[in-house]
Amino acid sequence: MVGRANFHYFLNWNLRQPGKACVITLSALIVAACGGGGGGNGTADVVNDDGSVVTTTTGAPANFLVASVPDFYYGTRTVGTASTQQIELSNRSGDIYPIHRLELVGPDAEQFKTNFIGEITLNPTEKIAIDVTFSPITDGQKSAELHVEYDIIKQVSDEANRNEQNYYKASELEQRGDLDASAATYQTYLAGKPQTPNKLRAAIKFPVLSESERHGKGEGFDLYLSAINKRDENNHLGAIIKLNELLVTEAQSTYADDALYMRGYIQLMDTADYRGARDSMRQLREQYPDSKYYDTALYSEALANDEMGEKNDSGTLYQDLKNRHTSEGAKMLGLDLPKDNYLSRLWFDRAKQGLARTVERTDLL
Repeated sequence: MVGRANFHYFLNWNLRQPGKACVITLSALIVAACGGGGGGNGTADVVNDDGSVVTTTTGAPANFLVASVPDFYYGTRTVGTASTQQIELSNRSGDIYPIHRLELVGPDAEQFKTNFIGEITLNPTEKIAIDVTFSPITDGQKSAELHVEYDIIKQVSDEANRNEQNYYKASELEQRGDLDASAATYQTYLAGKPQTPNKLRAAIKFPVLSESERHGKGEGFDLYLSAINKRDENNHLGAIIKLNELLVTEAQSTYADDALYMRGYIQLMDTADYRGARDSMRQLREQYPDSKYYDTALYSEALANDEMGEKNDSGTLYQDLKNRHTSEGAKMLGLDLPKDNYLSRLWFDRAKQGLARTVERTDLL
């Protein structure tokens, strides 16, 4: 006779900091830390699954180690078989979380295992996926708890960490389709001077969502936003596929130049496809000479040529960029100065630096 085990696995997250006396057990979605030294009351922030933050008074500092699910339900499993579910632990702060140990405890702990080996450190915005496998060896209902032991290495203020939660709230609003509220929340996040890699992601997302109010949210917008989200997930190939689809099926979209720039940026910065980046940036400049990305594309194309050792081509591009931002009045006086605005000074200096690198490389040959 084949036995069966009916298991409902409640992940009551017990999180412990080594050397600390307190243990916080949560049956909600979010894992929170226990005492972090120092006297008096502080605040501890618990982030709900909708991105909202609940702040409570405690002796602990604010903590943002987040679990993706509150519990696992494996249903009825046949004895001798195995079933695996996955959980993510995410660092949603500007601090560093060294995770020392994951321990399964409880009356049936021996019938569960994780694939967590050794220690791992989660830097800001990083996460780890952990497999939890249930392998019943006897009949009956089973249960266990997962304990997570970790430290917090403070890097930023609690205020900065609380602002960081706006990024995740904005992302959740975006996923729900509330794009106006999402854009406003990304704006709030950026105004808070964030200090994690999410800053760049928000800086890309905010203008796209804001422009959607003027240009509409058609298929081109959906493809472009999908590509950005795939890049955020480090799915660079998936992002490029979406961008290529936009360029083919929505060639007249207001997001076409955005798509070309994003494709070139991924090729240049993420995948080291310098030839592809050069071609994407050149196509952008040729097809959209009035694009807001023109200067960036010119500079990026020069960088791609630099990486391929095409010093003559990169030098020509740097010189073109410099000429675009050189003051005509100063030139008439025999002076080599940028136009009197911030962007021109920025591009002028970058072009001069690029030209200097090109000369140095030529001298080495």
